[in-house]
Amino acid sequence: MTEGPYKLPEGWRWVRLGEMARVFSGSSAPQGRKYFEQGKYPFVRVQDLGRHGITTELKETTDKVNELAIKELRLVKAPKGSILFPKSGAAILTNTRAILGTEAYIVSHLAAVMPNSDVADVLWVFYWLCNVDMSKYIDNPAYPSLRLSKVMEILLPLPPLEEQRRIVARIEELMARVREARRLRKEALEDTERLW
Repeated sequence: MTEGPYKLPEGWRWVRLGEMARVFSGSSAPQGRKYFEQGKYPFVRVQDLGRHGITTELKETTDKVNELAIKELRLVKAPKGSILFPKSGAAILTNTRAILGTEAYIVSHLAAVMPNSDVADVLWVFYWLCNVDMSKYIDNPAYPSLRLSKVMEILLPLPPLEEQRRIVARIEELMARVREARRLRKEALEDTERLW
């Protein structure tokens, strides 16, 4: 049994990310227009995460690759439901996270986590990882990068699946309220500007 930073409720346990999920990274970005011409397969870059911020449904990407790129370049495909975050460069410090809403090819500057669905709910892992400051796992701040071996060592609390889903449902309910409050605030600001 893995020791964690604090005692968990009965039935919960501490696990390392690599024990309950596949952790991997993408491939080098294709070089040359020929790999993007008439592309129809999403290719996720770090900028796509930056544009969308924290999201549970990343589908839109700036670039799409074609069959030629897939055949010639051995691109890494991440399944729908994979959790993505930056693993190299200053983008690590933004702590952006996304869940793929469709299968997509991913760039090597991204790490992907695909939880074992028999053990963990993807949203449970996602919300936990949203609270992890990845800058703490960087070896050299002058050249920020995350080693996958270190990412696999990240501890997370794991309640039974049913409990994970109950907690996630509550989080989703609260997030919906936050989104509505933001919408109303934006609307009020726009009304105020119109009045001026």
